[in-house]
Amino acid sequence: MSGIKVSNYQLQREREEKLRLVGSVSSAHSEVKGLRARVAELVGSASPGLRATFATQVAQAQAWLDGLDLPELRGLGMNATNDALSAAQNQLRRAAAEGRRFQEALTVAFTEKADEMARGLARRLAEVEQLFLKAQELLRLWRRQEELAAWEQAFQEMRRLLAREQYAQLEPALSALERELAAAAKSAEEREHQHQKRLYLLKSLRQVCAELGFQEVAEPRYEREGERASAIRFTVDTVDRGRIAFTLTLEGISSDSQVAGHHCGDEFEAIAKFLEEQFGIETNFKMADGSPLPHLKHRGEKDLPEDAGKHIERG
Repeated sequence: MSGIKVSNYQLQREREEKLRLVGSVSSAHSEVKGLRARVAELVGSASPGLRATFATQVAQAQAWLDGLDLPELRGLGMNATNDALSAAQNQLRRAAAEGRRFQEALTVAFTEKADEMARGLARRLAEVEQLFLKAQELLRLWRRQEELAAWEQAFQEMRRLLAREQYAQLEPALSALERELAAAAKSAEEREHQHQKRLYLLKSLRQVCAELGFQEVAEPRYEREGERASAIRFTVDTVDRGRIAFTLTLEGISSDSQVAGHHCGDEFEAIAKFLEEQFGIETNFKMADGSPLPHLKHRGEKDLPEDAGKHIERG
């Protein structure tokens, strides 16, 4: 039974929900960082006249910047308690809501034109910018650098249109950019969730292989170095039965095994049982031609994986 085996994988509901909670905390953390940078830029770039005219808004925004205290993300992974994750999420959501309020207030206040149309468009510009600030970290991970530069340039051009009162051009441009950013942000969020689920699978798989006494031939690596979407390759030596090379994509897992005979089915069923019972990951390994593998009895529970897999995350 040596050869290529394939399987889809999914997390059990409780683990899936926790992974999404971890992702929500990370996303909120990124949003607050983006808002902090934008509010600081608005305050720092305002002319002395604007700062004096809108002294209250500036002072309130500066107080928010000075008092901002972000939780440390390092301890807020899958091994964190749900209470700790929820507390961090609530803290970040409150900070983000305040940051959005100051970013919008300063954007509108610093619009020199006093007519209602200008202020309405300034608010729209602030809202679209908030969409970008919320998703920009994910967009950096999953979109080309040229696209991010183009979006940054688009915002600069829209600020110029607002300042020049070119409202007929600004309004449709804002709507088009909002649609484009919303679609890009949704796609990036979905791909990042798939990637984090894959990293959880990788960490679990490394720990399972260690439990089974397998030795890693080399640390996991991306198939195409520096490309987050590319497959992750990971090879272990069973010591006495040959090597198993795993390939983890965003959608599934496959392996190329040198293990011969009935031992091959035994090894893969053991891996599958460990993954499901210890880490809540459901797989269904089959031969490439669709034929099933034999079943083994269940094993005991273990702690969630914590440190395994950090090398590939740094990559």
